[in-house]
Amino acid sequence: MIGTVTAVNHSKSGKAFRVTLNGKVYNAFLDSKLDTAVGKVIDCQITPDKGFGEGIGQWAYSTAPAQPSPANSPVGVENRATVATGPAGDRFWLPFCSNQVAHAIQAGLIKEPSQIGAWAKAAYEAVQAVDAL
Repeated sequence: MIGTVTAVNHSKSGKAFRVTLNGKVYNAFLDSKLDTAVGKVIDCQITPDKGFGEGIGQWAYSTAPAQPSPANSPVGVENRATVATGPAGDRFWLPFCSNQVAHAIQAGLIKEPSQIGAWAKAAYEAVQAVDAL
């Protein structure tokens, strides 16, 4: 499965991770180092439920695009649960996207407000692709 890791938290017992991948929560071992993959796209094997829910087995960083979230959001509206965040929960990519849009406006490349979304999305996808390397 290919997806974006949006959150990694300790389980209630503290003996495992609870990893949010594409809007769904999976178990993972503490030594999996998935806490370093928050905000990144990974390719992983999902292990079957053995009483504690499905888990993430072997994994590696991926350069393929993440699978869409199972949540049903209206067309053109981003599902906030799948927005990539950094280790501190911040949207590390937001200043970059804002600067790119601002410079495109200043350079006269964006002439209508309706064009801002496409430029912001392109900047977001670019920074995510570079961050996944």
